[in-house]
Amino acid sequence: MALLYDEAMIIGIPREVKDRESRVALLPRAVAQLRRRGHRVLVQSRAGVGAGYSDADYRAAGATMVPSAARLWGSSELIVKVKEPLPAEHRYFRHGLRLFCYLHLAAAPRLARALQKSGVQALAFETLERNGATPLLKPMSEIAGRLSVTIGAHFLQSDRGGRGVLLSPTDFSAPASVVVIGGGNVGRAAAETAAGLGARVTVFDSRPEPLRDWARLHSNLVLQGATPVRIAKALSQADLAVGAVYVPGARAPRVIRRSMVQGMPPGSVLVDVAVDQGGASETTRPTSHSRPVYQAHGVWHYAVPNMPALVSRTASQALSKVILPYVLQVAEISERRLLTDPELSSAVNLWEGEIVHPELKKIYS
Repeated sequence: MALLYDEAMIIGIPREVKDRESRVALLPRAVAQLRRRGHRVLVQSRAGVGAGYSDADYRAAGATMVPSAARLWGSSELIVKVKEPLPAEHRYFRHGLRLFCYLHLAAAPRLARALQKSGVQALAFETLERNGATPLLKPMSEIAGRLSVTIGAHFLQSDRGGRGVLLSPTDFSAPASVVVIGGGNVGRAAAETAAGLGARVTVFDSRPEPLRDWARLHSNLVLQGATPVRIAKALSQADLAVGAVYVPGARAPRVIRRSMVQGMPPGSVLVDVAVDQGGASETTRPTSHSRPVYQAHGVWHYAVPNMPALVSRTASQALSKVILPYVLQVAEISERRLLTDPELSSAVNLWEGEIVHPELKKIYS
């Protein structure tokens, strides 16, 4: 296929710097496809090591290895990475640089202002919409949803300060109670994982009707419309709660109120997967893989924004596969077409100093 650009683009893949973030945005096989299309690909040294891909793997795919972040960012026209740039990376921003990654700007005002001031063309994986779905968010959402249950089970153990509850039933004990708030990709993955372990699962969603057929597949799963009274009652009996609400581009609605957390059993666990967008609970604050939990009102809170990094190889493989077609489009489409394309334009959060995503305009304009 011929390039839509007059010239090939220089695409940079930096090494991630977020705490214990070991994913990489594009695998060597994806780099090889970019090279076949005529693009030059720069990869920062050791960018793929955490996911099991060596510098030699990238060289064999045709990448040019670059020793430093400064050189990579400075030499690239399009940066493709996993997580949002941290403050140490803001100095690499420049006018006209195209950035494509998870941004979650609704909960990151400092980053939003830095992008706006620098004139970066900032596109977010998580806001790209196709037929009402978010295809670039889905793979990480499914992974995070499954992890939320296994992580919750870990911190429910007595040695971790939890209630000492096993999610699965035994011949002599009842199953644990799991509450999932939000029936999107995260919520369904969490609910299916918990139900598969035999827990009693209650899923709340603002629009439960489209989920009825799915819910009927699980005999130990109950689906309810989300109201404060129902959520509070369910949480008062929950061993594990999962916050799984998401509105593209917007701050996550805080549907779990502080009083609801105060009513949860001591030693129960709240895993707030919505922390990237500000969190689903009034008691949520971001944590890290180094210090993943804190206790509030006797409830353990896990709120790590980059949960899928725990399974870096699986997550990198899934991410690279799903984003590659869009990376090709972003690299090869003209500026005018990118900003007017029904699908790609939804990924554009800022464009050369202007906030363009409608939900972000409500927050920052």
